[in-house]
Amino acid sequence: MPLGAIALGGADGAMLLGHWYLVTPKLSPGPLRRASLTVVAAIALQIALVGIVWLRGDLTGTWETALSVALGLRIGVGLLMTLVVAAAAWWTAGMNTQSSTGLLYVALGCVFAGEVSARVIFFLTGVPI
Repeated sequence: MPLGAIALGGADGAMLLGHWYLVTPKLSPGPLRRASLTVVAAIALQIALVGIVWLRGDLTGTWETALSVALGLRIGVGLLMTLVVAAAAWWTAGMNTQSSTGLLYVALGCVFAGEVSARVIFFLTGVPI
């Protein structure tokens, strides 16, 4: 759960920082790139932890229940899509901070959807993913 807080807070902070770049475009892109990289790192660690939980067998039977939608949302949108979008935001921050800010908006929505679905799964199964 702390990694979820880092990912959600990092995406929100990076997106707000990106807005500051829209007001003051001559700032160095370094802080925005580091903020985006924080989100990438938090999501990568979450993917590793979900993989460990999966290999331990804690999620067996989850795909056969109504939780399959929440699990698919968590893994597909909350982790994989967020990783791709946050990495794209990191990559574009050096070229165009406006596009990076837009990508961070998308990343924030993806992280939020993933964290809500992760809390639903945790509440119903006790498995922290």
